[in-house]
Amino acid sequence: MLQSVASYYKRNGSPYYWLRYQRPDGTWADKSSKVRIDNNGSVRKIKQVTAEHMMRELHIDRDGQSNRFNTWVPAFLANQYPNPKTLARYNNAWSAIATYLDHMKVISPLQVTYQLCRDYPQFRTKPPGNLIRARTFNTALTEVKVFSVILQEAVRRGHINANPCLRLGYKRTPPKQKPEITTDEQHKIEAALTKQDRWMGECWLVAMRQGCRISETAVPLRNIDLQRKTISFQAKGNRIRTA
Repeated sequence: MLQSVASYYKRNGSPYYWLRYQRPDGTWADKSSKVRIDNNGSVRKIKQVTAEHMMRELHIDRDGQSNRFNTWVPAFLANQYPNPKTLARYNNAWSAIATYLDHMKVISPLQVTYQLCRDYPQFRTKPPGNLIRARTFNTALTEVKVFSVILQEAVRRGHINANPCLRLGYKRTPPKQKPEITTDEQHKIEAALTKQDRWMGECWLVAMRQGCRISETAVPLRNIDLQRKTISFQAKGNRIRTA
């Protein structure tokens, strides 16, 4: 069991008091308290910060087994998102977030801070070593959104009092404009598809005329109404669009 022994000290060359504490896994760590040594009332302030940190450690030690992310997040996502494609996207995002949390020695919602959430895009776009494959800034923000959903559930379950992943102040970068297929290119593609299996050409035509991805043309038979001559596509957010 973790014994909370957080303490503070002065570090040579630093204007701040530093905290030394024990992580939930038993390893030791140090971080700046951001309390300046030369400020009025600094001793009272650093003692308060240390006491708050000790209380936080005690809460993590007492409740850590029940609210560890890995004990409830996978089941929560599976129940919340029954659609296989949506669940796959959320599981992929959670896998990346979980790698980050493991790297930062974070095991429960109580350890998550606003700064930890803000630092994630930097980690995701420029990960250390071969820890994880780098992704774009927009992908990182999508994964942060998933993390926010998870932390909001942690609030609902009573693991934490507030969601530290809200209002991070990030904005998506404008996506690259995809080039439009010209009429000449379309004729060349359709000519080549006449030499392939018929379904390939039909999927191409559906994608071109409905503006959907090729992968979205794999429509279940239950979504095809031969009497009304309609096809129903599943759009974002599990919305159904009929054409």
